[in-house]
Amino acid sequence: MRWWLRGSVIAFAFASAAAAMFPLRTALDAAPTPTNISVGDVSGTIWSGRLRDVAWGNFFLGDFEVSLPLLDLLPSPGIRLTNGSRALKTAMMRGDGDGDGFAISEAIVRLALADLVAGAPPDVSASITNGAVSLQGGRCTHAAGRIESPPVLAVGLPAFDGALACDRGVFLAHLTSEIGDIVLEISPALDRVAYRSASPALQPALAALNIAAVKPAI
Repeated sequence: MRWWLRGSVIAFAFASAAAAMFPLRTALDAAPTPTNISVGDVSGTIWSGRLRDVAWGNFFLGDFEVSLPLLDLLPSPGIRLTNGSRALKTAMMRGDGDGDGFAISEAIVRLALADLVAGAPPDVSASITNGAVSLQGGRCTHAAGRIESPPVLAVGLPAFDGALACDRGVFLAHLTSEIGDIVLEISPALDRVAYRSASPALQPALAALNIAAVKPAI
């Protein structure tokens, strides 16, 4: 092996080892941080770290294993979250340049309605796969992903299948079932759920779940 090639290999090995030991806390402090994302504790390195008590505004996301893979540094640094302890299981998260927004992609979510609606039965749930969300200034600018929800016969809910979207700054869940369709509206802060439209056959179940119709704009 030529001396310059051997030197390059050794230099790359040292650089890789140094990067592997780079503290995750230092990397996060240097990266653009969305104003509505908070983290209670950071530990480990950029290749093998952990975030605890992560929250999206007042919505608790949980704890995650985290890494900053080299392939995810462009077009902007991305944090890969895995093994989530709450509703968000895995995702890629990126902040924007001015700290006023962020984007989530490749998300897998297992969400109980009780996480969003006080008093809802704990067995009413939904899953989101291949989820993608972008927010800017507290408003949804893009959302996508497949939604599936199993039946809950006790409250008269059939199985649903649908898609995540956003409109006029809020999230929408377009859901289809064998007895009718629903369009749910969810605030970007995840603190309000209402329905824009619903099949008459499904409205009693929505009322039982404390989900009301969207109030008309004044």
